[in-house]
Amino acid sequence: MNKYLSVRITTIAVIGLTIIADATEVHRVTMSPRLVRGDTNVRRLGPWDSASWIWRKDETLPQSGEFVRFRKKFFADGKTHLRFHISADERFVLLLDGKIIARGPDRGMPEMWFVQSYETLPSAGEHLMEAVCWRMSQKQSPNAQLSIHGAFLFKAEGKFDKELTTGIARWKVVELRGTKMTRSAYPTGPVGAQCEMFGSGIVGECPPDAEYETASIVRKAIPPDKSVKTGECRISGWMLYPSELPAQIERPCCPGAFKAADGQESNELYRASAVNHPAVVEGNALLSGKGKLKIPANTKMRLLWDLGDYFCAYPDITVSGGKDARISWGWAESLFTGDCMDWHTLAVKERKGATSRAKWADKYFYGITDTFHPDGRDVAKFTTPWWRCGRWCQIEVKTEDEPLVVDDLRLVETRYPLVAKASFECDDESIGGVMRLCRRGLEMCMHEMYMDCPYYEQQMYGGDTRLQMLIAAALSGDGRLTRQSFRLFEMSQRDDGRVSMNYPTTWLQESTTYSLLWATMLGDYMLWHDDADWVRSRMPSVRKLLFCIEEYLGEDGLVRNLPGWNFIDWVPQWKDGGRGVIALPNLLYLYALRSVAFAEEAIGEAELAARWRSRADALARQIVAAFWSEERSMVADTETKNAFSEHAQCLAILTDALPPEKAKRAFDGLVSASDIARCTVYFSHYLFETYFKFGRGDLFLKRLDLWRDFVRQDLKTPLEAPGDARSDCHAWGSHPIYHLLTGVAGMRPDSDCFASIVIAPQPGGLKWIRASMPAPKGMVTVDLRFDGASPSGTVTLPVGMSGKFRWKGKSLAINAGQSNIQL
Repeated sequence: MNKYLSVRITTIAVIGLTIIADATEVHRVTMSPRLVRGDTNVRRLGPWDSASWIWRKDETLPQSGEFVRFRKKFFADGKTHLRFHISADERFVLLLDGKIIARGPDRGMPEMWFVQSYETLPSAGEHLMEAVCWRMSQKQSPNAQLSIHGAFLFKAEGKFDKELTTGIARWKVVELRGTKMTRSAYPTGPVGAQCEMFGSGIVGECPPDAEYETASIVRKAIPPDKSVKTGECRISGWMLYPSELPAQIERPCCPGAFKAADGQESNELYRASAVNHPAVVEGNALLSGKGKLKIPANTKMRLLWDLGDYFCAYPDITVSGGKDARISWGWAESLFTGDCMDWHTLAVKERKGATSRAKWADKYFYGITDTFHPDGRDVAKFTTPWWRCGRWCQIEVKTEDEPLVVDDLRLVETRYPLVAKASFECDDESIGGVMRLCRRGLEMCMHEMYMDCPYYEQQMYGGDTRLQMLIAAALSGDGRLTRQSFRLFEMSQRDDGRVSMNYPTTWLQESTTYSLLWATMLGDYMLWHDDADWVRSRMPSVRKLLFCIEEYLGEDGLVRNLPGWNFIDWVPQWKDGGRGVIALPNLLYLYALRSVAFAEEAIGEAELAARWRSRADALARQIVAAFWSEERSMVADTETKNAFSEHAQCLAILTDALPPEKAKRAFDGLVSASDIARCTVYFSHYLFETYFKFGRGDLFLKRLDLWRDFVRQDLKTPLEAPGDARSDCHAWGSHPIYHLLTGVAGMRPDSDCFASIVIAPQPGGLKWIRASMPAPKGMVTVDLRFDGASPSGTVTLPVGMSGKFRWKGKSLAINAGQSNIQL
């Protein structure tokens, strides 16, 4: 049986260490993936379908958001494992005996709402299971967070079913009134509202027993199979699918150092003299665990914290005393050089400047800020419902008649647990800095889904995601986030085959060009991962897109008037990001046809592969006829042939639209022409692929100067675009990792499922390269020197893999194990 077409979920694999007899050891488990809707919400397909969804009785959503705390006591014998499944709308934090053990659910949409599974062995005795859950209005919630209404689901298996399963066990619930969501001013709106907390944070707020009430059922469990009748209607609401993802990283840390402190207002310049304030020393002692930060009564103080790197993290602060004080914790990617104290002004014109990002004197702090109000108790702990991000934090404190003591201050770093298996070393020392910057950028944009940027949007876009999945494949070999992200886009598919430009989101954008890039992900996945069954299961949605695109073909065989935003790149000469650049949508359509044809062939669909190749070949001929300029020896952007770009040359070459002679001329124009539109950070991926197709690794290494400048500027992640960019962290600029591995080191899959490899290094003047890359069968490594006319060194392949080593027209067969290279 195809492992992905099984409707009933039966297999469970424990992820992590072996379960031990300790209630603090809770491990996430992954259930067998189910990639067809089937009888979801008709029959019980997973254990969670026998649980009901619950909430408090009053379903009126307060304007400032709604936070509730569920709790249920249970008994354990110390011998029986507890396996449970959990979800919520919108979010939950799960606690066992007061300790956080899980967060979620992974982001989805009502038609694909994710449930997470865990296992533990509780010690003998009484235990308390609690869940802090919340929902927000659309204006307050992050755009990527969808919702139906507040609800919580908990399913316990075996002997714990009656004690813990919602709808069977009597869970208690109480409203938490200490947290309010405030404004969602642009540009923080897409990532959700800022919050204000009173007394303690949501995890620490524990109302008295008398305020709890019995939770109400908001949707009953799915009926058992025997009660389902022929033609039974599907129950409305959350359609639960098991998440494939591992638990997100939660790592407490105290990075960096305080750089300045003073008593100025939050929007004042930091003066160089602020480094001498006594609170700087005291604050750094706090971070190192060697002291506490004490703020006297009736005092106003702000401290500037340089984290030393880019972080996505939950803020975590513990304080004592300080009744009626106010603590504001702000986050920023960068400090600002001008008077940008208005979000609208900040959005119109960034003023981060070209100085080092580490420079703070004579700059302003402005960013996403949450506010905490202590009530005077000892050990009050504050955090936020959702993580924040950036490099700089500002802690601003204003006390009243009682002094405040900061007992502890830290971050809890969170992100997808990417394991970087690949490596790259060479004699150019600057490459190490570029690799670190690009890797951190990728990490900061990998969470429950891929993200364009963590600070401003936290949206998943097709063009961005395609590059991120390629980088992740080359760096780690991990395809779990790619599979889940592809399906999220798939759930947004329209009747015309297109998927949303960004999804999941409450702020939909439309782009046919990004839909076409989404389609190419299947070919990419087929090449890099040994998982043909998954590709086969997803192919129908991609076929629908390609069939529907044919409705836009004109009599000349070219697609015209494609709906949505035909975004290509942030080229200054192109208004609206490239709208109306007619050649490029056709070239992306060709790119998608070639990619899908490869995937069809790999899964055994030869007839469909032939169909897409036939369409591609015909389209390529029409593109050349319409856009080739014999005068310029390049592909024009428009039929009038009055504008040219690197983008058009790259796509025409990469798709083999041009015969060899024209392709060579177009490449020469790409390299030498001074009046064509240049690729920016994002589309440089396709430029670099073109360089390597023509054996010009030297051009790639030169073009890396932009990333070397990022490092010199002390950026920790790639900018969204060159210049004074809005975003300091855009993972679409992390693709140099991919090119160093696949281009300079030359390690690329040579067949579907990465069954074989071709190694064709392009050192571009480097004297030596040592690199490694994960493949489904194991690690591939190269250790090469380029002292003479030919390379020398070794290549090592895992058991079961074969390949070719290529160098300037020569080819050498290589097999599993270590091969000596001497051409």
